[in-house]
Amino acid sequence: MHRSPSDLLLHLREQKITHLEHIVDENNTSFLQLAWKTDIQLNIPPPWQQHWRNYIQALLEAHIRWTRGDDEIIWALAKSGRYTPKEGYIVLVEPRKPPILHKLWKHLWKLKAPPRSKLLMWCILRNRIPTGDNLMKRSFFGPHWCHFCNKEGETASHIFLNYPIICHLWNLVSSAIPSIYSWHPG
Repeated sequence: MHRSPSDLLLHLREQKITHLEHIVDENNTSFLQLAWKTDIQLNIPPPWQQHWRNYIQALLEAHIRWTRGDDEIIWALAKSGRYTPKEGYIVLVEPRKPPILHKLWKHLWKLKAPPRSKLLMWCILRNRIPTGDNLMKRSFFGPHWCHFCNKEGETASHIFLNYPIICHLWNLVSSAIPSIYSWHPG
């Protein structure tokens, strides 16, 4: 968080610069990039120029968006833009899904496969398989190592993607079925 010296704030108030809309450089702002006025454009004296640059850098790093009207704080993780305890809870509890899973998700239920196979895939993608790591999260204290190799922790990615026999199986399947996707286990 950036904190400007009180003398700089007084200088800005004297110039009637009190809101974000006063420091937006509309000539250099595009649809994709918001530009802020420089210390030179605002006639900020040399002792405070570095403070101003630090403030602008903090605005850029915070991805501040500007719209005409009153300033307001928007929480980007909520669809409504407003923070609620429910939205905060959802962000804390639900892990973020990688973009590739979103594409897989759309096509999963349309696959021509037995329902239990689709359900298994759904459980794998949602990390709902009762593997050692998931059971530990639920306070189940038992063996959490892979029962097959006893070398790695039992996770869904290890069992279904990285286990040597499974990698061999995936290679056999991918060579038998022509596909636009290539298989490269992690």
